[in-house]
Amino acid sequence: MNKPKKIKKRHFLDFYILIPYLCLAVFGLIMVYSSTSYWQVIEGLNAFGPVRSQGVWWVGSLITMFIIYYMKTNVFNKKGLLNLLMMIVAFMLVYAVLFSPPINGAKGWIQTPLGNLQPAEYLKVLLIWYFCSLFSKNQRNVELHNWEPFKRPIMIAALFLGLVVLAPDLGNVVILSLTILAIMLSSGSSFRYAYLSIFGLLAGGFAGIQLIVSTKGAIFPGPFKYVYTRFEAMADTFNEEVLKSGGHQLANSYYAIHN
Repeated sequence: MNKPKKIKKRHFLDFYILIPYLCLAVFGLIMVYSSTSYWQVIEGLNAFGPVRSQGVWWVGSLITMFIIYYMKTNVFNKKGLLNLLMMIVAFMLVYAVLFSPPINGAKGWIQTPLGNLQPAEYLKVLLIWYFCSLFSKNQRNVELHNWEPFKRPIMIAALFLGLVVLAPDLGNVVILSLTILAIMLSSGSSFRYAYLSIFGLLAGGFAGIQLIVSTKGAIFPGPFKYVYTRFEAMADTFNEEVLKSGGHQLANSYYAIHN
């Protein structure tokens, strides 16, 4: 009797994700060099400086990827490890808000000798891990539409989002909120929640845009005034005053597409 063939870990590799990732990473390094080398030379600096820094982080990500690849998957089910990592990120967020110097008006980075760390980026991975682990262990409650076990985790996620708001970093708050919503909707819950969420997002988004435009951003407190400049840039990109504030990147993207 023939023994069943042992399935090796490499058989689970998804090359449809891995190969595009590698191609995009290399293309990104080329684009960094293309967009920075000229100004580096003008300033009398090494033309390869920015791309070298970016390359170091890329190599670090590859090493991390292979470490995670060879890890046993039951590591991700360890609640203690996840809680420890979330406490570390919570400390980083608090530290960034209270003690880090603002960069472009936001306190979202922690400066270290190896470079700046952005806690919100680590939070993206951890919240996905946290909610996926939560739903996988409470699948029966999801199917019965019993949301009682999820109230506390949602409150914890809201506290994390509150820390990101204090930075202020509303862009990452939107990304994190939509990520959590996507996980909740794909967890096996009823389709009616998906329909209600989509309708709510569309209606709320339309109403929010109209309110922001009609009040010219007056609804935002001081630290969040920058949000209105994004809408202003969309409406009148090449206005001289707008170009000095929020329209610089958008205007240059139009030039790039035109060229």
